[in-house]
Amino acid sequence: MTNLDWKLLSQKGQLSARSHLTTQDTRSSIISEIRKIQKSIETIRYALLVEGLIETDAYHETARENRFNSEETSITPRVRLDKRYGTPSFYWERTLRHAYPLVLSKQQDKPQAPRTYYAYVRRKRTKIKEKMKVVLVSKHIPINKKTLSVSMDEFENEPQWARTAALIMEPKLVNLRRISKAVSHVNRFLGLLNKLLQDKRV
Repeated sequence: MTNLDWKLLSQKGQLSARSHLTTQDTRSSIISEIRKIQKSIETIRYALLVEGLIETDAYHETARENRFNSEETSITPRVRLDKRYGTPSFYWERTLRHAYPLVLSKQQDKPQAPRTYYAYVRRKRTKIKEKMKVVLVSKHIPINKKTLSVSMDEFENEPQWARTAALIMEPKLVNLRRISKAVSHVNRFLGLLNKLLQDKRV
């Protein structure tokens, strides 16, 4: 259907032009506009994703530089796109290392994890180092559902640079979470509106 000037058609003197239109014409136009908005929402979500990556890139770079030394952090920010819903997520992740003696790791199929390596690890309460299989396990740090924020207590045992960076970054990530949540609300309402417009009973 040719794009119509609905504002013009709403004015006086357009009775004749309106007489040639049907409900299907108006609904088709509205649905087309909704699809444009939904496409814009997809663009907005990718823009938020990139903004989150920009905010966290420097932290990741510093974390890489300090791996395996006294300034190493176990907490890193994660900016991801949920492919199921197309929504960006902004969270923190704690990485835990579990070391297993090689004899034990060969006897057991578990633990199996995609992130493993071998290293000489000092046993607890001894000075002896032993080659072990190290398994990295990641755990999401909980986000307060009401405030959409992460407690700074989670960073208590992290190096100073990580604590400082978290204090600066977390308010920005909170803002991104809130914007993303608002965008999701708009998208859900658009979905509801789309269903109402296509209701065959009307």
